[in-house]
Amino acid sequence: MKKLMIIGANSNIGAYLANQYYGKYELILHFHKDTKRITDLLRQESVKGVQYDICNYEEISQSIESLFTDKSLYPDAVIFCAAERSNDFKKLADTEAELIDRIIATNLTGLCYNLKILMPYLRQKDKASIVLFGSNVSRIGLMQGSVYAATKSAVSNLARSIAKEESSNNILINVISPGPVAIDASHFSEEYRAFREDYYKKQSGLIPLSRVANFTDIYNTIDFLLFNNSYITGEEIFITGGAL
Repeated sequence: MKKLMIIGANSNIGAYLANQYYGKYELILHFHKDTKRITDLLRQESVKGVQYDICNYEEISQSIESLFTDKSLYPDAVIFCAAERSNDFKKLADTEAELIDRIIATNLTGLCYNLKILMPYLRQKDKASIVLFGSNVSRIGLMQGSVYAATKSAVSNLARSIAKEESSNNILINVISPGPVAIDASHFSEEYRAFREDYYKKQSGLIPLSRVANFTDIYNTIDFLLFNNSYITGEEIFITGGAL
């Protein structure tokens, strides 16, 4: 059975994907501190959990090295859906330096760390696939979220570059960049929920299909890229219902 690793598996979309793929593939679920969305999955025999801070290079390296002592566990596919969002709703000039550092560390530096450490294991497979999460803000910008938007643009170019570097190893890497996605926002602060509702209301009017994306839309695209694709690599695929 093929092995699928989900980095950021306790996130809204990460947990959804883990549950969709449970029983179809052996799962390796990464989490940092919280496991509330994947607790039941982590109890299953065909699921392995791995815990580390995605921004700590040494911690990642040690955890992955310990996990993959058995070559049969090397993943065939990786989904990276861990992310840090803007949460102060301020223009760049007013954003705290600490938040800027945290967003860049998670969305870009941490992503690079994980890919660097995982790549030697993926190279051992006849074929491997990676899907990264971008965002439609990479092409339209995000007022009061400029650093987040910048990191998502960087993710797309990172994938294009790695696609060239790893093509000879038959590693395919692509980015999905959704517009607004309907998620469970109950754990967010009241201020952030209000920000999301206002943003979604404005964006929904620009979507030709007249609705925001749902988890099924995301899953169907990822499933194709990971397990039904043999030629597309280095691409950024926008899931926006026709909105530009």
